[in-house]
Amino acid sequence: MADIADEIAILEQSSTVALKVEWGGWLTTEPPSHASDEHMRSVLAYRIQERSSLKLSKAKRRKLEGLAGAFEAIVLRRRYGRARTGRRCRH
Repeated sequence: MADIADEIAILEQSSTVALKVEWGGWLTTEPPSHASDEHMRSVLAYRIQERSSLKLSKAKRRKLEGLAGAFEAIVLRRRYGRARTGRRCRH
């Protein structure tokens, strides 16, 4: 993987078409039709920096995913568990 500064420098030299292609690799939406090259560069540079600051070891990532799954199970149990017991709301 290239250095962050190198990746951002590449963005500075990229054409509008190249920025739109790069946008598609980083975001799930199309760039706004009125987006300037500078706006796209800014958003893409932010994403590049965001990715680099969020790097976690595989062990930490697995631990977080496990915690997230456990939390989700607790929330679902609390939210929907009682509804399955047959209790009904009285109006």
